[in-house]
Amino acid sequence: MSAYEGLVFLHVTSVAFWLGAELLVEILVHRAERQGDPAAMRRLFDEFNALDPIFMPTTLVVLATGIAMVIDGPWSFGSLWTVIGFSGF
Repeated sequence: MSAYEGLVFLHVTSVAFWLGAELLVEILVHRAERQGDPAAMRRLFDEFNALDPIFMPTTLVVLATGIAMVIDGPWSFGSLWTVIGFSGF
């Protein structure tokens, strides 16, 4: 496995964790809003603190590996995917 392939693996895996955690948050908020229970919403936001160790590291790994892939691989900072990635970030 080359360094570039390792970067791609880390990048894609981190994006999957990042988006998966975000999807989980959205689903749980939607369910809590449908219940209309303010106490449930407070408990839910307390539970979101448990996801903090997932969001920040995966966000930083996505950014770092994305930049490293542009530097190491066939991409440039003006490529469409790079611009879309930075815009999404």
